[in-house]
Amino acid sequence: MRRLTALLVALGAVALFAQEAPAAASVSGDSAAVESAAPAEPAPAAPAAPAEPAETVAQSDSALRAESAGTPAVSFWSRSPVVSPWRTAVFGGLILGTYGAAYGLVFAKGWWDESDGDFHFSNDFDYAMNLDKGGHAYSGQLMGEFFYDGYTWSGFSHHAARGLAGLSAFLTHVAIDVKDGYAPEWGFSVVDVLSGTAGGFWPWMQDLWSPLAALEFKASYWLNSNTYWERGGSSSNVFTDDYVNWTFWASWRVERALPKGAARFWPDWLCLAFGFSIDDAAVAVRADGEREFYVALDWDLQEIFKPESHLLKRVVRYANLWKLPAPAVRLYPSHRREFLLLYPILF
Repeated sequence: MRRLTALLVALGAVALFAQEAPAAASVSGDSAAVESAAPAEPAPAAPAAPAEPAETVAQSDSALRAESAGTPAVSFWSRSPVVSPWRTAVFGGLILGTYGAAYGLVFAKGWWDESDGDFHFSNDFDYAMNLDKGGHAYSGQLMGEFFYDGYTWSGFSHHAARGLAGLSAFLTHVAIDVKDGYAPEWGFSVVDVLSGTAGGFWPWMQDLWSPLAALEFKASYWLNSNTYWERGGSSSNVFTDDYVNWTFWASWRVERALPKGAARFWPDWLCLAFGFSIDDAAVAVRADGEREFYVALDWDLQEIFKPESHLLKRVVRYANLWKLPAPAVRLYPSHRREFLLLYPILF
């Protein structure tokens, strides 16, 4: 698409010459037979087809030559139809660079700034009233999608990329928790690793068993409370531990579960979401904290926009993992039950 017009014309001319060459060779090889045969009536000339633009000829011929060579023509941003070593190396370098930046800018300052101790296990079931397990699952899902895009760009098939993406999310969580295992305040959490691994494999499980595609895990964050930050927060100002302001959701595509007669009356883009969060006291005084449960409307962006190109499908896929503001009801605790117009935004 970005080739110069002159180059396209030149390629088209070369291609046309190459197509004519075999025909010329065939005529010269059969010249003796032609001379000995009786002269035949000349065949009526076929009407000339309208000439195609040189650019179209060059593009189509480029694809034919690539197909005959066994190497499909793809742009840099397209998925490779075969596993490409250089693309795999580029993707691997991007992963290593991302890990290095995450360690130096976030983890080393936010969680691992304490002196190392002996390796130990700790599932920290009292931390954030287990809301952090939802955070691990959600981050695993994001990793699974990111790795999937990298592996398919490198040329791996759909299911191979999904499996490798889940495995990569698992190994990433293992690496993080091994480091946690040497931190005095933390520890290697098997439950955290399993939560992150489940999130990493979740998109593949949705592909393998279609009923799971009706359920989407999402997250929302809005700074409604400063309690976490007033208590010191993180030394690197990392908002991911601010669980008071996080809500994790299971969004259900209702239309897929309805009978056909009823499904036509339910908008395919309208979902019901069930959310889980914690209150301020769960951070300030964990023993006095309470879990919060919500039910809310949700918007399925994939059904709203219905993207057709692969790039737009992936962009909408990532956007759809974020729970947008919508009417909600806080169901629990019962003494704080209320209707919220655009949760998580509180007025």
